[in-house]
Formats: sequence, structure tokens, C-alpha cells
Amino acid sequence: MNDDARRYAEIFEPVREARREIVALRQERGRHLAALAYYLEQSLAAELEALDPMTGESFAELSERGDVAQGSYAVTLEFAEQYRFTAAVDGAGRFAVYMEPPPFGDGTDVVGLSMSDDARTGSFEAVGRDGSPARQIPIEQLFEAYFRSIAGLLSAGG
Repeated sequence: MNDDARRYAEIFEPVREARREIVALRQERGRHLAALAYYLEQSLAAELEALDPMTGESFAELSERGDVAQGSYAVTLEFAEQYRFTAAVDGAGRFAVYMEPPPFGDGTDVVGLSMSDDARTGSFEAVGRDGSPARQIPIEQLFEAYFRSIAGLLSAGG
């Protein structure tokens, strides 16, 4: 190895370290998403098996795509063919949540997820677009608000 090769090896070490950190981050977030999928599967078993009286099809559908080991993973919960909750982590380790309808109005973004090792409890980290500090929302509180927002739209004819 010549002097330039050694120098570049030293220069690239922080790049390699940053990539290792991204891999670890996305795998950790992927594990939390897999635990979320398990939590939803267990908590919503009756709803996942029920039929929608309007369509005769599944009332709720839970799907997963991607690979936790690869770090790109998503969990989607869909209701009544138009309402959807998706939590995902991409290859760069970025976490994102999409909820239609948004349970807290359009002023709150969910930016993180933490699930217990046994997948029985968890919380989402949310921040306000108004600059308010981050707060933890227990998983059951977020989904209760989400389901109530769906019920409100359905009862209003939406």
C-alpha cells in the first residue's frame, strides 16, 4: 500500500463509520416497525378478520413490505379502501409516518417509534409544526385518535 492509499484509507474511515451507523439505525427502526406490525396484528385481530358490511371484503388489512435485515421496511394498515396508516423506514434510515386522515390535524408530525422488546407497548415521537417540543404519544393513544378521526369522517359521509 502506497502513502496515498493509506491516507485515503484514513480519510474514508469516517465515511465507512457513518455507513455502519446508518445500517444499524435502519435495522433498529426496522425491528421497531416489525414489532409494531405484530402489535397491530395481535391488537386488531377481530378487525382484521371482520368483513366490511358495504363491500363484503376485509374491513381492515395489515401489510408489510421490505426486509428488516436490509433496513427498508414498511407497515400499512388500511381501512374502508380509503383510510391508511403507513409507518416506514427507508434505506437511509429515515423514519416516516403517513396517516389519512391525520388524527391530530395537520399540525403534528410523527417522527419516531419505540416499541418494547415484547411488542406489547410502544410510543410514537411527535413534533408540532409550530416548533413545539417533541412529545411521546403512547401507541394506543395515537391509534385511538386515528380510529376516532376515521369514525368521524365516516359518520359525516366521508
